[in-house]
Amino acid sequence: MKHIRSFKHGGISLSGQTGRELPEISNAFLPNHALVALREHEFEAETEIIVHEGQEVCEGQLLAKALGRNAVNVHAPVPGIIRKQLSVQSTNGFVSRAIVISLVGKFNLAGYPAENKFWRTLNRNEILYILQDRGIIRTATGQALHRLVADHQQAASLLVNVLDMEVFSGFEASILNQYTAEVVKACAMLLQASTMTEVIFAVNAQAGDCRRLHAEAQANKLPYRIEYFSPRYPHFFPNQVAEALTGHKSGLSALFVEPSTLVATYQAINSNIPYLNQFVFLGGNALKQPSLLKVRLGTPIGKLIEECGGFVGTPDTIAVNNPLVNGYIEDLDMPVTKTTRALWLLTRPETRQSQQEVCMRCGNCIKACPERLNPYFMNTFIMAGQASLVTAQLERCSGCAACSYVCSSRIPLSVHFKQQQKAGATHEN
Repeated sequence: MKHIRSFKHGGISLSGQTGRELPEISNAFLPNHALVALREHEFEAETEIIVHEGQEVCEGQLLAKALGRNAVNVHAPVPGIIRKQLSVQSTNGFVSRAIVISLVGKFNLAGYPAENKFWRTLNRNEILYILQDRGIIRTATGQALHRLVADHQQAASLLVNVLDMEVFSGFEASILNQYTAEVVKACAMLLQASTMTEVIFAVNAQAGDCRRLHAEAQANKLPYRIEYFSPRYPHFFPNQVAEALTGHKSGLSALFVEPSTLVATYQAINSNIPYLNQFVFLGGNALKQPSLLKVRLGTPIGKLIEECGGFVGTPDTIAVNNPLVNGYIEDLDMPVTKTTRALWLLTRPETRQSQQEVCMRCGNCIKACPERLNPYFMNTFIMAGQASLVTAQLERCSGCAACSYVCSSRIPLSVHFKQQQKAGATHEN
């Protein structure tokens, strides 16, 4: 019998989270022109471009070298010719430098290379160097993985977060299901590069019996345990997982990663393949065929939509990653990056947009907040220009938008909180 972990407080149930089939992963068509963004986040350090216009590059060749602690190396996702450098609007809402590669030549890293069993002889520093050199990041956050491993040397556990970060997609569960062996071996690699002694798999309670995961973990002698969580939102946040497991938000000594991150880790260490592909889920009622695709970085978003059959009518909006939290896009030429995990083509009923009304003081936002905050109280002070009185609460706000989702008056509470958090961060800098 499963012991199912759940929230101590708050959280919401979302329609569509139960009874869905996990999509099979298929390969997307290769882009004729790849638009490779050089930064994943607004505050990421710049990279040094080491190629020039007209130069022919191989698949996986280094394009830009990381300069700062929070930057990562960028490699060519396809073989081809460097056409130009330009600025591009990223899916995260900021402008980044980018390199355009026209597809020419042959692929030298495609396919499924034979397993390299010598990775077990690598020491900690060698593994961390490979992760750095190959540009591997944690896909949920865009952080350089080698830095995260180095910074978590005192962590006791590696927590593989298989819970739905994109709300309805079953994204990470699908990857774990199809790449079980690679995920398990990557866990062993990260244990070898750290002092962590245990792997915890956090999965949805409806994920089944996880037989294949058990078999692979036991075959590789991986010290592991599987923890099951109720399908409530936003149970994937690290502090929510920690509280469900230990009873305290800060009581879990663990490095969080996702199956998608571990697949890239395995390919880098086992086969010396840089971060060239990204798993992207496409869904929403304005899309003809929901799909989970393995996509080359730099592929324009519009090409992925075409591959899924195109639009069904006109979408009210196109959201990136978590549709409750992240922003919307208008330019279909935006490229897929290392942190593009999901695209949602939403109809008006799905966006739940309606006329904002006066607060009814129903208390739904307070009940839904997993951080035990009072969103009504916070919003009242922000709207009155006295945000400094709720600074502590804003610092604790995770931005999950559960309060906005349940608000009967359709007040964009989480938008107000996010704007105030950003204003506070800008003021400090």
